[in-house]
Amino acid sequence: MITGSADLLVGFYSLQVRHRASSNALKAAIEIYLAMAKTGRLPSTLPDYLPKDPYSGQDFEYQTTAESFVLRCRVKAIDDNKVWQYEFKVRRSDSAESQPSQ
Repeated sequence: MITGSADLLVGFYSLQVRHRASSNALKAAIEIYLAMAKTGRLPSTLPDYLPKDPYSGQDFEYQTTAESFVLRCRVKAIDDNKVWQYEFKVRRSDSAESQPSQ
């Protein structure tokens, strides 16, 4: 009986932390998109004021690609031994894209 209750608590806690990670990643992504709107490009590093990765209490790992940016948790989740990451697409405006076809 105790084992079942402990498993239930671990499962509930893991779900709550995963939800917080998703929420924090979305909030951070919105701030990154706003920074991109102001400067025309993705920031090279994460701003200091963004929500943290709840698994580690540190900043999310941040990686940019040609078409997106990724926010990655720094440690594995305890219930599924997985590192959660969140990819956000970026629409880049090239001068050729912004000019109408002739």
